[in-house]
This record gives sequence, structure tokens and C-alpha cells, in this order.
Amino acid sequence: MNQTNTKYPYANLMTDLTFKKAFSPDNENTKVNLINLLNDLLDSQIPNPIVDVFSQDKEINQTGSKTSKTSVVDLRCQDSLNNTFVVEIQIKMKTNFFKRIVYYSSQLIVQQGILGQVWDYDVKPVFIISIVDFELFPDQELVHRASICNIESGIQLIDSVNYTFIELRKLKKLDKHTDDLRKWIYLFKNLNKLESLPEALHQKKFKNLLSYTEVAKFTKEEFQQYLKEMHFEWDTYAEELYTKTRIEEGIKKGIEQGALNAKREMAKGLRDDGIPLPIIMKRSGLSEEEIKSL
Repeated sequence: MNQTNTKYPYANLMTDLTFKKAFSPDNENTKVNLINLLNDLLDSQIPNPIVDVFSQDKEINQTGSKTSKTSVVDLRCQDSLNNTFVVEIQIKMKTNFFKRIVYYSSQLIVQQGILGQVWDYDVKPVFIISIVDFELFPDQELVHRASICNIESGIQLIDSVNYTFIELRKLKKLDKHTDDLRKWIYLFKNLNKLESLPEALHQKKFKNLLSYTEVAKFTKEEFQQYLKEMHFEWDTYAEELYTKTRIEEGIKKGIEQGALNAKREMAKGLRDDGIPLPIIMKRSGLSEEEIKSL
């Protein structure tokens, strides 16, 4: 058993190690957690509840392009109907985020073709779930769902590709009427900051999840890996905060410089019109030396 000085008992679900310990499709107990998660997150996007899942090996990229890992978690599985599900977790916005998602889902469709055999393009649905710790859309909606739809009617034309985008930062709090989707979002956002489950989450599926996220049950190797992944998250947050601060400082300096330039332009105009220096100094706030140097 790992002896740690962590303040809270549960690990962060946003790390690769914790997520795959809690939701592995290769373990009968954690498979149940994954099925519960998928059913609650997808909800209206699937015609029938998922009853079983199993691992799907990640195939080699066959496009000839170089790939880069932009997610901290990437779990792929299939259900008994051969539908493909991918859950990915992103903690930092990347260039061409949505185009990358489309490219990724397209690869999963292409890989369904059987090389060397006649194939009738019977494409099985692909579901991409992106859980992100940053803002994707300029609104207050926690979840955005997308597919191939008729633009005028909004009716789905084909179920081959389906996207679910979940923005953790938009969840503010839970209440007694909170649905299970929002409860999952709450756990992804806050589990490693909880001493115990809130009353609203006292359900069997959430209680079962906890036993696979207890830091005290990690082996020494798992704990070291967990710390490594958390350090990456902390570094990413620090980088984001630094960038935000620099941008804000730049905007502030730009505003201040713009205001100063405006004062100088006004003072120069007044001076050129023959207005006495004391009046120009009072109106512009500039010193006599500054006005004379214009």
C-alpha cells in the first residue's frame, strides 16, 4: 500500500493513470464504470443503452502523416454492436482542435474497411467524447453534441460520426435536481478535491467508482506515475496562467500608451492653435517640458 501525504483521498480523474484504472474495459468491475459513464454522457445520442464494451487496439496511423499526442487521456473501446467509442481528455487548447477531431474520427471510419476484401461500406457509428478543461464555445452550455445533420431541419442524416464536447469549467455547482451527466462532470472537475462524496452523488455507480481512485491503494510505481502526470497538469496550468497574465499586462500597457498618445496629440493641437501653456497643461495633464518637446 502506498503511504502518501496527499490532502485528499481520491486521485484526479483527468490523469491517464486514474482514468484507466477506474474505467478499463478489460476488467469486469471497471468495465461497469465505463458503461455507466458512456450511457450517461451520450444519453440522447445513442438509441439504446450500452450493455457491454471491450478494448479496441489502437491501430498504426496509415496516412503517412506525423502524429502528435495532444490529449492526456485517450481510451478507445467497442460495444457488442461494433460501435466505436473514444473518450479523450484535453487540458490545453490546441491549434485546429475541431479539425483534429474530425480527422481522428475519419481515421476510425477508414480503419473499418477490410483490406483485400469486398466491402459494402457498412460503416458502424463512431462516437468521440472530448472532455476539456478550457472554453470551447462562447456560451454557458456544458455539453455540445454534433453529428451529420440536415442544416434546415436539424434532423440527423446518418449516424456514422458523433461528437460530444464537455467543458468542465462551465459547471458551477450541484443541486438536488442535478442529472447524472452533470454529476459525472462534477467528479471529473472536483474528485481530487473531495474528502467524501456529496449527498447528491450517493448512488451505487458513483460509490463503486471511488474504490478505484483511492490514492492510498496505488502501488509505489502507480503513485510515482500519478505524480508525474499531475506535474504535467500543474505545468500546463502555470503556463496558461503566465500567458494570460502577459496578455492582460500587454492590453493594459497598450491602453495606457494609447491614452498617453491621445493626450500628446491633444496638447500638440492646442499648442499649435496658440493656446497658453497653463491651459494645455491643465487639460492634458502633461508637464511643460513634455508639451514643449512635442
